[in-house]
Amino acid sequence: MTGAFPRRKSYAKLLSQFNKNRISADVYKEKTINIVRTVLKKLKDIGLDVGSDLMYFDDDIFYPFITDIQNVERGWLVRYYDNNYFVRNIVIKSKISLKTTRPWFTEKIGVYQKLSDLGFSEYIVALPGPLTIANYSIDQAKVYASKSQMVIDYARIIAEITESYINNGIRVELHEPELCFTSQLTNELIRQIYVDLFSPLGEKVHLVTYFGVPSLEILNLLPRDLTLGVEAISLEKSMEIFDKLKDFSSIRLGIVDSRNTKMEKIDDLISLVFKLGDKGIHIEYLSFNSMTEFLPEVIAYKKVKLLKRVVEAIKH
Repeated sequence: MTGAFPRRKSYAKLLSQFNKNRISADVYKEKTINIVRTVLKKLKDIGLDVGSDLMYFDDDIFYPFITDIQNVERGWLVRYYDNNYFVRNIVIKSKISLKTTRPWFTEKIGVYQKLSDLGFSEYIVALPGPLTIANYSIDQAKVYASKSQMVIDYARIIAEITESYINNGIRVELHEPELCFTSQLTNELIRQIYVDLFSPLGEKVHLVTYFGVPSLEILNLLPRDLTLGVEAISLEKSMEIFDKLKDFSSIRLGIVDSRNTKMEKIDDLISLVFKLGDKGIHIEYLSFNSMTEFLPEVIAYKKVKLLKRVVEAIKH
């Protein structure tokens, strides 16, 4: 699973009650966790191996995550890359830093503790990547002389939170589609972000790029000990990229498209996975290419079943 999953209708009713002050925050949280548990049990029965909170408590990839950061506030709605949904950008009021108390992190840990008995082999949480969150940030106070300085401050904050999740037994997927679009990355900036801060955390960090694959120049700079999440469809466009992915110790392959309701053909998916495996690419995970939040729930479940069928086929 990548990030958010479609919300159940029962959750929409629950959220409406909460927003109208008809139920308390504690009741809302308890009932939401029960809904997430129900969905996760169904997904586990289908064959999902990695559990998460499905981002039920998140408005988007940035919020409430940014409530653990000093000197930022929510901005206005903007489209989130090549997706059919919007996020609110972030307005920077002064130099950013991590709050000492980290209330949202503490809240999330409590949620995952209530999901830990469901028996998944791993649990993972979604966080924004530093390049991506910086791309959606407005330096209103002009406190940063360059975008790179802002990115590094975000990277330090996110790396510290990432390490805290990992220390609590939860892996982290960094949503970093900006890697596929930026043209401003330098060797030094990659070193300061991913080599110095995230590489020591190893394969428990999933660097997910959504709809595409970073350029060869960027792939050359990324550390090989992270789990790299890339979209399978894009891989077929370049043999050079095939060869470069062999260097990574763990690949998370997005073989199912979350952008539309069309069902992929299982034979095509199986053929693609074998093709990449035969080229020496270390595929550790099969997943969606992005968040499924806005797929119809019934289609999302069908696509999870399709993923499981592909896994079963390649194991035999």
